[in-house]
Amino acid sequence: NIIGSSLMDVSDPSAVMAEVEVEEADILSVAIGQDAEITMAAAPDTSFKGKVYSIATTAREDQNRRNTFLVKLLVDKENATFDRLAINCRAEIFTNVVMDVVHVPVEAVLQSNDKKPTSYVFVVEDGIAKKRSIQSGIQTDTSIEIRSGVSEGAKIVTGPYRKLKNLRDSQSVMQQEANSDGARSDNDRSGRGRDDEGGVTATVGN
Repeated sequence: NIIGSSLMDVSDPSAVMAEVEVEEADILSVAIGQDAEITMAAAPDTSFKGKVYSIATTAREDQNRRNTFLVKLLVDKENATFDRLAINCRAEIFTNVVMDVVHVPVEAVLQSNDKKPTSYVFVVEDGIAKKRSIQSGIQTDTSIEIRSGVSEGAKIVTGPYRKLKNLRDSQSVMQQEANSDGARSDNDRSGRGRDDEGGVTATVGN
């Protein structure tokens, strides 16, 4: 061995940190103490709770030449067991939380091409797609909060986008299988809305 080189790394599994990179567009929403949900590549069906422990003050450029900030999350080990360390993970940091709100799948919301763009969705009534303007709130990767325009229990059309963008107000829709050419009528809650090739209508829910 070279004089002064490391012989081994000793890990302390009593405190586990997850290191994630947050893009500069999102970093201002991240704060110390915020809750996070962490999933690991080796166990994608299992999630672990954590909290934001530290936020880098200086950005660094990633392999795609984007500026990112290193955020460290302290993993809650109270009800979790870790057999391996130093494995890949991803995390969802809860920067803003609202309770008991109506939400729809993100792929269901479209933008108008007007000078003042507005958001809208298509609501299904008796097999007919009706255009409804909405006021949206916060959103995740999969769903958007609806503050007005759509009420709980309505059925909406959700994509795919290349078909949804050509849908017109008062156009008929019908139930079809997932990989077909039309929209499918479904009773799934919107929080579980599917983004599949055939399209799907989902029930708006809390």
